[in-house]
Formats: sequence, C-alpha cells, structure tokens
Amino acid sequence: MSEISVKNNIINTIQKEETIDSKGINYDLIKNCLMRIKSEKNNIIDDNIINLEEEENNKEEEEIEEENNVEEEEDEEYSKSNSISDSISDIEKKNSKLKLINKYRRHYDTESTFKKKVASYKKSNKRTILKRKKYYVYQLLKRWWYALPPWPPENIDVSEKLKQNKLRLIEEKNWKKEVEINSDDFKKCIELPGYKYVYITKEGKVYDFRPEEGKPSFNNLMKLNDIELHQYIVKGLKAQLDILNKKNFNSEKNLRNQIKNKLKIAQTNLNILKGKQ
Repeated sequence: MSEISVKNNIINTIQKEETIDSKGINYDLIKNCLMRIKSEKNNIIDDNIINLEEEENNKEEEEIEEENNVEEEEDEEYSKSNSISDSISDIEKKNSKLKLINKYRRHYDTESTFKKKVASYKKSNKRTILKRKKYYVYQLLKRWWYALPPWPPENIDVSEKLKQNKLRLIEEKNWKKEVEINSDDFKKCIELPGYKYVYITKEGKVYDFRPEEGKPSFNNLMKLNDIELHQYIVKGLKAQLDILNKKNFNSEKNLRNQIKNKLKIAQTNLNILKGKQ
C-alpha cells in the first residue's frame, strides 16, 4: 500500500468526523489520524522487508541448485574417468595374457622356430655371399684389362648396323666439309676417340655398336662362378705387380705392397675354393 493511498484514507476519515471544538479543531481526530499514518507506514516497511527477504531466499535457493548441478557434473566426470581407467586396465590384462600365451607357444613350438631360424640364416647367408661376390667383382673391374681378353675385339664389321640406323661414317678431317644429311637421307657421324665402335652425330646422339659378348660389365662378371672370378683377380693382380716391378719407382712402393697383400689373399681364397671341389 503506497503513501498516497494512506493520505487519501486519512482525508476521508477526517471528512466523516463531525465533532470539532470551539476553535474548529478536533484533536482526537488528528491524534487518531497520526496513529493511522504511523501504522500504515510500518505496514509498508514491513511489506518491503518481507519482499527483500523473499528475494534473498530465492537467490540462495538458486545458488544452492547451481552448486548441486556442478557437483552432479563432477560426479559424472569422475565416474566416466573411472570407467575409462577400468577399460584400460582390462586391456592391459588381456595384453599381458596374450604375451604369456605367445611366450609359451614359442617355447613349445620348437619345430616351427627351428624352420624360421634356418630360413633367416639362409637369407642372411645369401646376402653376405652376394656382398662378398660384389666386392670381388669390383676388384676385378678395377684391373680387368690385365686379366680378361681385349674388348671390344678387333675387326668387327659394323657396316650393316650403320645402314640400319641410316648413318654414314665420316673422317675427322672431312667433318666440316660433308653435309649433315646426304641425298640418301643418311646422317653423318664420327667415331668417338678412345671408344671403338661408338659413334656420335652432330646432334649429339650416341650409337654404341660394341658387342655384349665378353663385355667387362658388372652384370656379366656377376655371372662368373667363384673359381673363375678369383682366377681372373689373381691373373690381374700378378700382371699389375709385374708392371710396377718393371718401373721400380720409389713413389709406387706403397701401391706395390698393397697389391702384394691383395694377391696373397686372392691366392689363398682361390686355393680354398679349389680344395672344396
């Protein structure tokens, strides 16, 4: 109830009263009115206090509800984490069981393990043998011209191959005079110096007519058996050592000693291989 409504009620009561003293003032009425004003004001204050208390209580209840919600969420998260940890522990237990099973299986399955070991040994043995052979092939390639027959062989007829590729061989002194392509549509070419039966055109295209047979290449030498390979290595080292001994230079002393040591090793390897036959 507002103060305006209180005042209006007081005025209405005053107008209803008829007892007034000689001076026109009714003191009892005024006193009663003042008492009414006080009581009405007190009622208004009490109402306001009650409203404030209710608001505070509502706020407290809301805060309590929020706290309860937070606690519930924390409890859910904690339960989830516990479930995850439980699942992880279960997985670890399963893995440990599987490890034990595999361990005992390997221990008792001796036949399969033996076969696996034999297979792995064969593979590793093949790799080592292949590496060793590659090393010896490399040793032969460094001095093949001392051990193998000359290559390419002399007096090879390459005229047919030149015709097939529409090439005509020109001497170096006539190179500038000759036209690049003649009336028969043959291109001019010249032999590369130092490379027999290898030809090059003006455009820079190379034609190699050397035979594959007897070629001292890595692939061809890998086809040799171990005895043949070591025979050629010993032959090449001996020929190389003979040339160094003929020169008798002090500067070649270290190289001479190196070749002597290699020759000893190659000869012992060859004797071992022959003894195995």
